Amino acid sequence: MPITFDHVFYTYSKKTPFEQIGLEDINISLDEYKFIALVGHTGSGKSTLAQHITGLIIPDEGIVHVDEYVITPQKKKNKSIKKIREQVGLVFQFPEYQLFEETVLKDVAFGPKNFGASEENAIRNAKEALLKVGLDESYFDRSPFDLSGGEKRRVAIAGIIAVHPKVLILDEPTAGLDPQGSEKMMQLFREINANGTQIIMVTHDMDLVLEYADHVIVMKDGKVAKESSPLELFSSDDYQDLSLDYPRVFEVATELIKNGAKINIKNIKNIETLVKEICKGRDTYE
Repeated sequence: MPITFDHVFYTYSKKTPFEQIGLEDINISLDEYKFIALVGHTGSGKSTLAQHITGLIIPDEGIVHVDEYVITPQKKKNKSIKKIREQVGLVFQFPEYQLFEETVLKDVAFGPKNFGASEENAIRNAKEALLKVGLDESYFDRSPFDLSGGEKRRVAIAGIIAVHPKVLILDEPTAGLDPQGSEKMMQLFREINANGTQIIMVTHDMDLVLEYADHVIVMKDGKVAKESSPLELFSSDDYQDLSLDYPRVFEVATELIKNGAKINIKNIKNIETLVKEICKGRDTYE
């Protein structure tokens, strides 16, 4: 779905002693890529940019185009924000804190009903969404507050995908999860992405960027500092100037290459692919 920023500016606490630039002259297009990572140090503008896409933040200047709709500083023209939020789902950090209904099924069905679905269609969509996130019929009538942390997060995500958004924005999707929980959550998003939903992921985790993203937008001081593929980003000469950590697996791979290992860095995405490359290189050498 086409999403473009056209000379977008935004300032927090404007005309106060706490004034701070959020975005400065942003001009980007997000419609060409399937899985986008928004990265940058704290305060760089990545979450601010993401929230402009859903109309949670309105630009001071410029226009955000979301499919056929626009978000502008002229609030009277922003009558389509509800339509945009039907097309673009936002998974907040710790989305499980947004649960409120007495049963899991009612909680997930709330979103579709809020966007005009009938009770019957909302329930059907909710059931389909819960099955997609790995929660079967045994969860439908349970209280969401009696579930584990990971299960609560899956319910919250089901409530968003039940609306069938074309784009899903993830704000630090693995925050607070252990490694196993993180892997399961990211596999879920990979499946959602494979089924046609564009993913825009806000994250500090460069290992997630390397493994899942096909395009990276680096934010710095409210501006777009760089756009590239993950491999191009992590291999660039100016990477350290962007105040980002290296993916751990990428660091290991590059160090092995420096010490003579026969590894194709282009094939490295995670630990599994690194091990395969090491074995392949060893077999070739032998």
